[in-house]
Amino acid sequence: MALIGWCIPHMVPLRFRRHGLLFLFLAILIPSSVFILFSSPDLSGEQVLVEQLAELQLRLMHLESLHRTRQEEVRMLAAYLGQVLLASPNQAAVHVPNPDLSPSHLPPNSSPLPISKHLSSPQPYPSIQPSAAMVAPMAPPPPGIFSLPGLPTLNISDGHVFPFVFPSLTPQLRNLLINLTGQGMSPFEGSLHLPSVYSFLPHLLEDPSALRPAFTLSRGRTGVSVILGVPTVKREVQSYLLATLKNLVEGMSREEEKDSLIVIYVGETDREYVLSVAKEIETQFPKQVNDGLMEVVSPSSSYYPSPSSLQETLGDPPERVAWRAKQSLDFAFLMAYCSSRGKLYVQLEDDVLARPGYMTVMKEFALGRLAARQPWFVIEFCQLGFIGKMFKCAELPWLIQFFLMFYNDKPVDWLLEHLVHTKICRLDKDPKFCKRARQLLWVHYKPSLFQHIGTHSSLKGKVQKLKDRHFGKVPLYFPHASENPPAAVDGGRMKAYRRYTLARAYAGETFFWGLLPQPGDTLSFKFTPPVQLKRYLFRSGNAEHPSDRFYNTTVEVLPLVVANALITPVSNEDEGYVTIGKFDSMGMAEGNVSKSIGPIQTLRLKVHSESDNWAILSEILLEPDVER
Repeated sequence: MALIGWCIPHMVPLRFRRHGLLFLFLAILIPSSVFILFSSPDLSGEQVLVEQLAELQLRLMHLESLHRTRQEEVRMLAAYLGQVLLASPNQAAVHVPNPDLSPSHLPPNSSPLPISKHLSSPQPYPSIQPSAAMVAPMAPPPPGIFSLPGLPTLNISDGHVFPFVFPSLTPQLRNLLINLTGQGMSPFEGSLHLPSVYSFLPHLLEDPSALRPAFTLSRGRTGVSVILGVPTVKREVQSYLLATLKNLVEGMSREEEKDSLIVIYVGETDREYVLSVAKEIETQFPKQVNDGLMEVVSPSSSYYPSPSSLQETLGDPPERVAWRAKQSLDFAFLMAYCSSRGKLYVQLEDDVLARPGYMTVMKEFALGRLAARQPWFVIEFCQLGFIGKMFKCAELPWLIQFFLMFYNDKPVDWLLEHLVHTKICRLDKDPKFCKRARQLLWVHYKPSLFQHIGTHSSLKGKVQKLKDRHFGKVPLYFPHASENPPAAVDGGRMKAYRRYTLARAYAGETFFWGLLPQPGDTLSFKFTPPVQLKRYLFRSGNAEHPSDRFYNTTVEVLPLVVANALITPVSNEDEGYVTIGKFDSMGMAEGNVSKSIGPIQTLRLKVHSESDNWAILSEILLEPDVER
């Protein structure tokens, strides 16, 4: 009251004093209300903490999976050691892998051999460690790991044989070891013999190296957040692999590259083809290979069963049965190879296009579900087939085992549907209940992060134009009409397909599509008046036709005046043209134009060899030097 009396003197009339009190009240109330309404607590720190806890939970699941694998190995080793002790008190023969090739002997982010050594002379790599999905506990010793003929030798996998004799053991110590290994009981009291991979793929017993990759190109990167599995096979029409890998790498940030792994699985047994694919990848992506971001792996020819052993199912012809059975086996091998290398696994194909920033989106969405305590078994980032399906690496054994059991019966994407149905649906409920329950484990993410771009399937004669309608429209060309200087274009002898002309491409209306380039063919851009160019960029091929590129093609210019004696025509024909660049193996030609060349009358692309494919120009950028 004293404060109010001080602010409003008594000599002021009562009516004005009341108004003053009202104004004072409003002056205090309004700012306070605004502050309360528009100020909110900073929850960013709390959100970061929740995401970190979710990531720790995922890491814990990964470590528990690795721990179970080691427990299985210890149990198997104990069982075989007990058998050895029972077989002979002082001697036995043990067949073990070459320790020099064991992953446990490799330092992190290193390769047992230089990468070029892998390419020139591929070595059998250590057998994949598929945990319970491949080898059940207490199963008979897998071929190539242990053999117990009762002979006093140690048989190394590279063919060398050395004597191996147990040290002298006292009877008490020997009995203790037998009891600890569980071999002291009668045969009827021993451990059960559970089914293993050999129960479903008995042909693997015929070759000790059947589960060993026949070829690897690897730096041994492990412990990453996300693994991308990219299976590829030989295609008769065109390959999309390099374009897919380029798109995947371009969509990552530098930090994402450090915490990711791309495993390319070459599902072929032709050694020359596998080497050629690995060499292409090493040539096109040297930094990614050396940094450990990219790996290449291929299976042993003994991994696949004989086509004659497959049974025809679903009314499919033998060719299709063999194709889908092989696909299931390929996916199982790839998943087993990747299961111990990271926390999250995403299955892709070799003919996909990804949205920029896809890696962060996938990781944050998966961790967000875990942080919100919303369980999931598969997250679908693309609605087509098996593309863009994410799993926890710790749960991959479920899929591996299921695929190996039913690889001959149904396509692999159907098997995934059946596995989820088995986990969540009830037979005593209607389909609506199953659909609702399924959505809890099978989560859809929209918009889709991946799009299928291939047209020709790996199955001979099959053409499929499948597109994910939730991905959006894929850009097939990149216009620069407003940036390019005026020019008269000429496609020369190269005939354009339909309305995909060079003039419309330069005008930014579409892309240029030329039919079968031949040696000597040219595409020219004549500038009136002549233009001083700063840089150029030509992109060939596009998302739907990545192999329709310009090969062995140079970028040449015709200067207005050859003022510099160092500039000499280098084209085959003496026309005054100067070569300033060429298309690389990825179908790109990009570079700066030296100022010493001066104003340019004509720029042309000149083809020097015949091509088996048509040629697309999806981007044409000729940037003038505006500083002149």
